[in-house]
Amino acid sequence: MYGGGVDQPPEGVPPQLWLSLVDKLDPEIAPFLPYLHKNLTLTYEDPGQGRLGLTRFEIDLNELERRRRFKMGPGKITILLHPDLE
Repeated sequence: MYGGGVDQPPEGVPPQLWLSLVDKLDPEIAPFLPYLHKNLTLTYEDPGQGRLGLTRFEIDLNELERRRRFKMGPGKITILLHPDLE
């Protein structure tokens, strides 16, 4: 269904979590999925931050929308999760 690299989870993502997400995603709503194995980093943040998580894109929203439209890679993405969500 997806291109290369989708079977391998990105850095820090547990394999069982990654495979369950890939199985449930529709390519129409997840055009960045084939690029995530190289561009996504998942880490657990300090529990004292008081938030459940944060997603950080290194490019601005306009460029991100353009890349989604043209089915290009999203650039570097960092997801910080609260340790209780592990």
